[in-house]
Amino acid sequence: MRKTWVVLVSMLVLSAVGCGSDLSGTNDFLTFSIGSENAVIGEDSINLVVPAGTDLTALVPTFTTDGTKVVANGVAQISGESVVDFTGPVTYRVIAENLTTHDYAVVVQSEPSMSKELTSFVFHDATNVDLSADALATINGNLIAATVPFGTNVTALVATFVHGGATVTVGGTVQESGLTPNNFTSPVTYTVTAADGGTRAYVITVTVAPSPAKDLTAFAFLDASNTALAADVTATINGTAIAVTVPFGTDVTALVATFTTTGPTVTVGGAVQVSGTSANDFASPVSYVVTAADGSARTYTVTVMIVSAEQKDITSFSFRSANNAALTADVTATINGTSIAVTVPTGTNVSALVATFSHTGVAVAIGATPQVSEVTANDFASPRMYVVTGGDTLTKTYTVTVTVALGSAKDITAYALLDSSNPALSADITATINGTAITATVPFGTDRSALVATFSHTGSSVSVGVIPQTSGITTNDFTNSVVYTVTAADTSTKTYNVTIVQAANTAKTIDVFTFQDATNPALSADVTATITGTSIMATVPFGTDRSALVATFTSAAASVRVGTTTQASGVTPNNFTSPVSYVVTAGDTTTQIYTVTVSVAASPAKDITAFSFRDTTNPALPIDVIATITGTSITANVPPGTDLGALVATFSTTGAGVTVGVTAQASGITPNDFTNPVTYLVTAADATTQAYTVTVRTMRRFAVPRLRLSAPGSANPVTSTVQIVYGRMTAPTAARVDVRVYTDSGDLMTGPTAAVCDPCGADLTGTARGLTVDLGVRAAAAGITTDVDAYAIVDISGDVAAVSVTGRTSTQVGAGNTVLDQMSVVEPPGTATQRLLFGPTTEAPGVPT
Repeated sequence: MRKTWVVLVSMLVLSAVGCGSDLSGTNDFLTFSIGSENAVIGEDSINLVVPAGTDLTALVPTFTTDGTKVVANGVAQISGESVVDFTGPVTYRVIAENLTTHDYAVVVQSEPSMSKELTSFVFHDATNVDLSADALATINGNLIAATVPFGTNVTALVATFVHGGATVTVGGTVQESGLTPNNFTSPVTYTVTAADGGTRAYVITVTVAPSPAKDLTAFAFLDASNTALAADVTATINGTAIAVTVPFGTDVTALVATFTTTGPTVTVGGAVQVSGTSANDFASPVSYVVTAADGSARTYTVTVMIVSAEQKDITSFSFRSANNAALTADVTATINGTSIAVTVPTGTNVSALVATFSHTGVAVAIGATPQVSEVTANDFASPRMYVVTGGDTLTKTYTVTVTVALGSAKDITAYALLDSSNPALSADITATINGTAITATVPFGTDRSALVATFSHTGSSVSVGVIPQTSGITTNDFTNSVVYTVTAADTSTKTYNVTIVQAANTAKTIDVFTFQDATNPALSADVTATITGTSIMATVPFGTDRSALVATFTSAAASVRVGTTTQASGVTPNNFTSPVSYVVTAGDTTTQIYTVTVSVAASPAKDITAFSFRDTTNPALPIDVIATITGTSITANVPPGTDLGALVATFSTTGAGVTVGVTAQASGITPNDFTNPVTYLVTAADATTQAYTVTVRTMRRFAVPRLRLSAPGSANPVTSTVQIVYGRMTAPTAARVDVRVYTDSGDLMTGPTAAVCDPCGADLTGTARGLTVDLGVRAAAAGITTDVDAYAIVDISGDVAAVSVTGRTSTQVGAGNTVLDQMSVVEPPGTATQRLLFGPTTEAPGVPT
């Protein structure tokens, strides 16, 4: 049986595959509806509108299709049976016979609601603080009315309401039930807008109920309104019973009552009563009817009793604060027989107290002075005798004793630490008193071990432990809390806990800032910065390396940082090639930022380090002339015949600029007239200056024979020299001779070679000084004769009185000397400094004569 089934299925599948081209490919919805509402079917969409209020979560569509199967959200759909949630778009898939599919997006929407009714309106006590119960409004068409209790503030009532519309507004303000307040002093219009845009206006009127108050709060017979009375008589109100006792003999048939009421009207037997005006017969009880604003009424029964002739009692005695400025509250006496005792507060002035009393007699007097309750003042420093006279003319005497209570006051009312009593303080510190806790904060660093407190108190004494405290005098150690005990006049006590704390350190300043040479190898001396506000400026010498300078500073702050690095004075290096921000943090965590700017001073250098006249920039010179710099004196000797009127100096300087007069000097460019000494002014970068005096002298020239070197077949080297022999020289101080030898083209062959006469003595006669200068000229080879044209420049320096010089040339072959030629010159006395020029006998081209 199993095999047969498998074969059958296989055949069906083969048949389906083989006949695929014959299966239908239609997969469209033909109709789609829900209830009586038909959908609009588009190419890939279906839209349908159902009546307003329809529950979209469980709709049953009815549909027809030319496909074989319909699926929605993966579930096969049966027309008229399948329940679908259409709160959002639903994708329906129609499957054809050939298994092709067609998806439709089905959207079901409700028609906009036309409802715009307010169906409930109430003011709940839970959302309205002025209400003690809910106030339910009555809705009649478009009119809504609510009544709230008397005294309700209607300026911000919050309504709770139910409506069928989309929104509710008052004016242009959207209303939220149970949340939005409105002013109902006058009618308010609520507009309900339906989902379809239609509106309906409701007018809400809130009425405040009339007052239900109907009390008689005071009742009396004043003597001013009743000729039958000699004094005011105040009634006692107990519930709705009012009792009044009038003196013996009082005519009660036409008494005028003075009263106060919370109701708008008071009547007696229908007659409206006016306080202080309407008279009534009180021979029997009288009913006073008080009617409230809301129409309710309350009846009070007033009973007036007449004291009998033999009565002469004081029935009450007190001192009211309203009649006694010395009192802050009423004080009621105790009556025991004919003794009346009153205790008034501590400090009460009893010299003029006014008593309020009631009595059953005809009159009351102290001595011959009649006593009127709440009027007559007496001195109660000692007991006073009140004599009450009855209707039978008999009397009764009461002794009134007023005692001033011992004080129970034991408060500290003020507490401070004054700088005048505390050298550790620079200003007064006022403490805060909170109950029995007293706290004060003193500046950071204050020594709290011996502070003197200045305080005020209402007790009789103050102590700390067993030590009595005197304000402004007694010292205490406030390192820890101190307990003050205040003792009242009645011996009761009260303790105060006094805590003095130090304020957090608020200092966040840098007070001194320097760079010490001891911690900065780049410095040769300390550099102190200038602090202006939060700007710190320092100038270090020219050439100082600022990349790792160590600052030494003083600050009372908790910490100093640069970036995240904590700074240790005299230790931490920083790169000051650009401004550095120091963040100073106080003990109270507040901060202040200082900007440290380190500048390098301008260079003070202003030296001339080299000075010459180059033949390349001076056509008048055959050779370069190098000047001698001694201190600020520069001397140069030029060849004979040189025009000194426009020589161009080549110089080196460490300064920023060089001038002659007002003319800026450019090395190798600017000409000057050196006929007389010329002053060169060198200005440093720091604007300081140094003057150099340049003196140029003309030298003399002398011819010498041509140097001829011959090596006749000898293999030994041949050396040519110029030998200058000083014959006689007279000089009072040291003299010096320098020799340089040049070729005829001006090239230095050798030198300078110096001979020094130091000391020369007074006379050098007979003393010879000599120099031998190696010309560095060699014969080319054995048997070759080499001719060399050369000349020597001889500098003689010193205060020379006279000199005789012999010059000669020679060759040295091996160990022997051969004198080729020589010449001699004698300078006349008085020549101070000369330059002797020895040159070839036969002038070579280009060599000056």
